[in-house]
Amino acid sequence: MFYSFFKALLKPYFYLVYRIKAFYEHPFPKEGPVVVCGKHISGFDGPFVILALKRHVRFMAKSELYRNPIVGWFIRNMGAFPIDRGRADITALKKAISILKNGEVLGIFPEGTRTHENDNALEFKTGAINLAFKTRAVIVPFGMYAEDYRIRPWHRTEIRFGRPITTQELGMTSGNKQDLTMATEKLSEIIKNLSEKNYEKRQTC
Repeated sequence: MFYSFFKALLKPYFYLVYRIKAFYEHPFPKEGPVVVCGKHISGFDGPFVILALKRHVRFMAKSELYRNPIVGWFIRNMGAFPIDRGRADITALKKAISILKNGEVLGIFPEGTRTHENDNALEFKTGAINLAFKTRAVIVPFGMYAEDYRIRPWHRTEIRFGRPITTQELGMTSGNKQDLTMATEKLSEIIKNLSEKNYEKRQTC
């Protein structure tokens, strides 16, 4: 109820002020576990993804955000949950696995922090692939593009969702470190291509 209410309330404002355009290479899965992961260029990326998708997206959010009581209250009620990026946060990982095993949608930013570059993007963390592999979830990658990779009011912002892909398609045939690293590199290339300035837009909603 809270999620749907604020989504309906905020969508007209964000779409008007930030001129959001969403593109989809393939229809988003209507059911089943999905890991949505992609480019992180601003604090608005999570809300933009939530507004662009019909299903409820549960984002991992850095624990620092919860220090602000108002922000923490809001994002918690939107279904987000904290992760401590400074250590192996077992509690957060168990929560993520529980969400996916329950057939829900999990949102992750594999770079771990924001970047205003694409060619020299940060090294991707392996968490998204690992979680999808353990729960047999499909991965829907997305790219973010804005001028100079910076979100500004009254400037166009594009969210480009790629087709759903399995960890097996990314080369993850076992849970070993080599496969995990290779699959993560392939995913990072897909997200990088989705975030390119000259990306070929195939479908829009």
